[in-house]
Amino acid sequence: MNERPQSASAAAEPLLLAAPESVVLEMNKPARPVFAVQRPLSLTRSIEIADALTSLHGTGITVEEMGNRFVFFTPGRRCSCLHCCRYLAFFADRSPEHVMAMPCTECGNDRCPRAIRHTQNCTGGAKAL
Repeated sequence: MNERPQSASAAAEPLLLAAPESVVLEMNKPARPVFAVQRPLSLTRSIEIADALTSLHGTGITVEEMGNRFVFFTPGRRCSCLHCCRYLAFFADRSPEHVMAMPCTECGNDRCPRAIRHTQNCTGGAKAL
């Protein structure tokens, strides 16, 4: 029985597990800010808020510190389109008029319709009409 031992690199490879389709669909949607609270915040109060938001929006709620506030987000990827950034400015206690447009994540053009609103199609670098 001369079995060859597995190499160290083969043993270190991560195990890939298939995620349920509902989780994959949630991660493809953009994360939305759903609640903001002034700092400092007690641990008890943050747990109460997280539990309430989990019952409303499901699991995967994340929190991020933004200036003097904690902002709670739904699960998903963070979107940098102008519409989402202006919506986030409300929660982060910033002026929406001072939010600058970010370039499109696909073509890099800041005038692309997708840079303005993530539901629009990318023009591939062509000028927006």
